[in-house]
Amino acid sequence: MSGATEVPKKIFEAVKGKDIDIILNMGNGYVWTINGKDITTPKDVNFNVKTASEQRIPIDVINMVTGEKLQLFLSFDGDFGLKATLTIDLKKSNSGYFANLFYYNPTTQKLEYVSSGEIGADGKADLDFTHASDYVIMISDEIVTDLTAGEAESEAQTDGNPPTGRSFPAMAGVMAIVFAAVLLRRKNVGR
Repeated sequence: MSGATEVPKKIFEAVKGKDIDIILNMGNGYVWTINGKDITTPKDVNFNVKTASEQRIPIDVINMVTGEKLQLFLSFDGDFGLKATLTIDLKKSNSGYFANLFYYNPTTQKLEYVSSGEIGADGKADLDFTHASDYVIMISDEIVTDLTAGEAESEAQTDGNPPTGRSFPAMAGVMAIVFAAVLLRRKNVGR
């Protein structure tokens, strides 16, 4: 992208509905991929990715995420009008682990599960985004959430509201077990 971060609406209009990939190499280990079939509402979008140089998510929420984590902030505000996959470099030392993406919901002040991706031999993982916000990526030896499409449908039928993801506090016990397993695995690998 040579320093540019914004993609004009007309680019998305030109490929909407077509099986064409737009690949945006942002530099610093961030690459966005957008397929024309995943574009619903073309608009100008700023795809700039920032890491945590400032504290935007409350520290008490961040402290609930134990183990290795990375905070991401996107410059754009709101819904992209498309699905974009971010390929992010999380270091070769994390190969074989999973990157679990959580969105910080400022209304509920909780982290909500978005997506997961396995970290490849090159240290990179693919994570899906549909809107810009503040995020936390947690690295673990397995996918942290068990939220599936089937469960999402049953939750929507139960309370009449569409699910927005599993809130992080409800998963604290599961995450403690996952991170204990990660620590044991890493300790055993070092022997």
